[in-house]
Amino acid sequence: MKHPSSVSAERIVTEIYMAHVQVTLLEGRTIEQKRRAVKRVTQALHEELNVNPEKLTIAFVEVPRYSYARNGTLISDRNTKA
Repeated sequence: MKHPSSVSAERIVTEIYMAHVQVTLLEGRTIEQKRRAVKRVTQALHEELNVNPEKLTIAFVEVPRYSYARNGTLISDRNTKA
């Protein structure tokens, strides 16, 4: 293992500013909505946190309405007017 003083500053910066974002949401968004969201999240993290866009990964985890609950009730069982 290399001594920390022998590691280049460029390598340290790229390793420090790596990020992974996981977005959990109810299924049903279009691929175009996801494309727009990915661009905006990438831009925001780059601008606000100096994350290198090439080092950023984003994962969408889509959950069916019957597998997500709020306040003790499955979303699939909730009245859609509420």
